[in-house]
Amino acid sequence: MKSRDKIGYCAGVSPATTAAQGNADTVSGRTVNKIASAARDNRIT
Repeated sequence: MKSRDKIGYCAGVSPATTAAQGNADTVSGRTVNKIASAARDNRIT
């Protein structure tokens, strides 16, 4: 077992799951950032 795989295994996630989650986080992250930016703008103005 490669050390990289061991880290994922210890965390309870497989490399494939991590990659899929990363993609989902990227997509949802953009939306969250847009909302956060709008909220910040509203507070400043």
